[in-house]
Amino acid sequence: MIDQFARQNRWWADPAAIDQDRHIRRLRQARRRWEGPLPFRVERDAVYTLRGPRQVGKSTILKRQIATLLADGWPARRLLYLDVELAGLETARDLVAAIREFLDVERSPLAGDQPRLAVFLDEVTRVRGWAGAVRGLVDNDELRGVMLVATGSHTADLRQGGERLPGRRGGGGELDLELLPLSFREYVGLVDPGLPLPPTIASFEPESLRRGRRDRDVARPRLAALLERYLMTGGFLSALNDEATHGAVLAETFEAYREAVAGEFTRAGLREAYLREVVDWLARHLGQELDYRGMAADTDIGSKDTARHYLDHMVETYTALLLYRASNLSAPTPGFRSPKKLLPLDPLFWHLIMAWAANDPDPWSSVVEAVARPEDVGHLVESVLLVHLRRAFGDRVFYWRERDRELDVVVAPPGAGGRGASEQAMLGEVKYQRQIDAADARVLASMGGGTLVTRTFEGDLAGGAVHALPAAVALVLLDAPALAPIRRQRAC
Repeated sequence: MIDQFARQNRWWADPAAIDQDRHIRRLRQARRRWEGPLPFRVERDAVYTLRGPRQVGKSTILKRQIATLLADGWPARRLLYLDVELAGLETARDLVAAIREFLDVERSPLAGDQPRLAVFLDEVTRVRGWAGAVRGLVDNDELRGVMLVATGSHTADLRQGGERLPGRRGGGGELDLELLPLSFREYVGLVDPGLPLPPTIASFEPESLRRGRRDRDVARPRLAALLERYLMTGGFLSALNDEATHGAVLAETFEAYREAVAGEFTRAGLREAYLREVVDWLARHLGQELDYRGMAADTDIGSKDTARHYLDHMVETYTALLLYRASNLSAPTPGFRSPKKLLPLDPLFWHLIMAWAANDPDPWSSVVEAVARPEDVGHLVESVLLVHLRRAFGDRVFYWRERDRELDVVVAPPGAGGRGASEQAMLGEVKYQRQIDAADARVLASMGGGTLVTRTFEGDLAGGAVHALPAAVALVLLDAPALAPIRRQRAC
């Protein structure tokens, strides 16, 4: 394995070789460079997990951390990067043997005093039972003096892996991290760095959104134009750099993401033919309520359990997220048996699903046309807003429907048992249209008030019970960072 280590860790021979690493090189050559925080504390004994969709930049984060440590004077051979798939590690035993070989060499008498070591395992979820392997090393005191980071593109594998290491990882919830596509706020900061951004909000209720309205007046037109571009490219850096360089997201970029999604299904032993049926069906139902039984009846999949399995896998592999219908508005909880909505994780995935279903080899012109169609862009904006709310407030975000009334947004209070307005659910609707009047606020007003997300209008309606503001403003106010601890229930 030492030869394999050396091929993947060329900085062992020359620390300056990190500058020629393909991830670092691509980052430095990119027109749109985003360098998020490096959250790993190498001075502590800890096991971190970092998960997120394929090709979102997890490997680049690891390589940036290595480059930073080398620049700070860390001995190069005390940093191990291991692409698990490239190294051919297939079993937990293989993984343990590889880690032990590195530890034994660096802790040999010839290495001198017991050194601090850092181990970066990329796409470790390819190894079944990886968590048990790491747990065994921890229990055997073999990871003393080691910080270890494990990445993967499958939410269930890494979540379960983390849960199987309680009390053994050197910390709490801050050890489980996600890397997602850039939020709209981060996109604005990257594309238009001179534009002053307003402070983020801690609540989606009208009073919080009403504050600072005058301060946002100057930025509002620029934010609206930036949102139109974000709706076409999303927050994946490869798509942003395509658009910055070529004026369009290239066909090969769409194809790379399509292959990444399909690859996750085939690796799980699922049928690509069924995946294609799922994609075709979703293209007709994005932004709408769905249930597994209806999906099975409309396709050749046949079984609602199989349909659920395929949709769940889309969620587990960071292609989409499920939004549950709120059971009620007084104390919202997820209605697990009710219909639900499947929301693509990023605008790029929305367009990818549409193009995949249409057999479109070069989707960019269709993307431009879709964003210009009022009905299509309205569904897309609603999806983007709900995904951002989930990133900001965690699993407390729902929608609600009862007979002829529906609310697009329900944000449950952070905890039960409190008093006052903070314990009321925050309600919202999306009306992405240029003309807004009192009728558009009718449902919200009948529910006691809330927030109306519009295309351009900002102001009070229904005697101040409803505050309307443009989608671009609402999105830029949300604290939904790309790199952060796993979104659990967060205070609002």
